[in-house]
Amino acid sequence: MGCHFCPSCQRVSRFRWTVASWIRQLVMVCVGAIPLGLLFHFSLGGYWGVVGVAVGGLLIGIPLDKLYDGRFRKLEKYDTEDAP
Repeated sequence: MGCHFCPSCQRVSRFRWTVASWIRQLVMVCVGAIPLGLLFHFSLGGYWGVVGVAVGGLLIGIPLDKLYDGRFRKLEKYDTEDAP
């Protein structure tokens, strides 16, 4: 997710979206969303579990995805002229 910069030319690059990357992203978001959602639900009750799921997915899933992208995936050039 998001934009990444090529380490050699400093231009904006992107990752190809594949089925495996979608599944991996879903798993990483669920890793953070489910525990925090359950914690909010049992401690605050009501619809606070939904807030916990959203916050947990963002706080845990996005940094884990960025870490995985930086270590294991290859960058591709972004083919537009307005890229820095």
